[in-house]
Amino acid sequence: MSNLINDILSESSNKNIFYDILSDNDAEALLKIKTHQNTYSQKEEVIDKGSVLMTFLTEALQAKEAVEIPEILQQINSLSPYDYDLAELSRLLLALEASNTRPALEGRLVYLIYELLSHSADLVRTAHTQYIEANQEMNPQLWRTGVATRKWAQNLLEYLERHGDAQDQINLLYAKAKISTSLMGHYPRTFGPDMVQLAAKLEEIGDLEKAEQFYLSIFRKFSDILKQVETAQQEGQTIEMTVDVTIPLECMLQSVKALERIKQESLGRYVERLENILT
Repeated sequence: MSNLINDILSESSNKNIFYDILSDNDAEALLKIKTHQNTYSQKEEVIDKGSVLMTFLTEALQAKEAVEIPEILQQINSLSPYDYDLAELSRLLLALEASNTRPALEGRLVYLIYELLSHSADLVRTAHTQYIEANQEMNPQLWRTGVATRKWAQNLLEYLERHGDAQDQINLLYAKAKISTSLMGHYPRTFGPDMVQLAAKLEEIGDLEKAEQFYLSIFRKFSDILKQVETAQQEGQTIEMTVDVTIPLECMLQSVKALERIKQESLGRYVERLENILT
């Protein structure tokens, strides 16, 4: 195996199975998968770690013409499997891309990860809303799942930029934004860049109306930060330029420049104000 593939799979707990798959040694891979499933069934665990991964691989490697992705997703009854499955599925996808040996399996895997990420984003957002409405302390697992989903969504986005179409990327960006604007809504350094990324992709495909809406939302969301910084400077106060200040202002600056492109009018006063602070 190449050094690149070895690096991709270095943190995988299923690298031996994946190496067999990359080498077209499906019989050995299926034997190892069966051993894995038997091990977990004996532990009487509520959650079968890796169940989505192993179910998918079992079906795909048995030469089924169509892997029933919806049926695989139906078995998910908790937040817990997402962290592990998303990580392992994504590592396998990158290894398959690097090897360029099994395009059919790679295509099925893209579909599974895409659906799993979308499903996970919806679940995280819904669960977060329920915690807020009930005024309850958030389950730490919800945060871990949200972080993992956002991370691997970005990983798939980069893959789709190399191989997919723009609409698939936009759908995934919407899923990513569901997490960053809800679960991570109090972290402007996180949801700001995600919103800009979505707006920029909408602008790229020519959906200027939606792009403008997102850019305006970013502009309005961070206007208070701009005012706070300027007020502090005018009063001679020292303000710490942390990432929670600079990143939102950078997102605001990007949005202002984008609005100038879309609306064909100058918003120079904001550009100058923001650049004075950020330079």
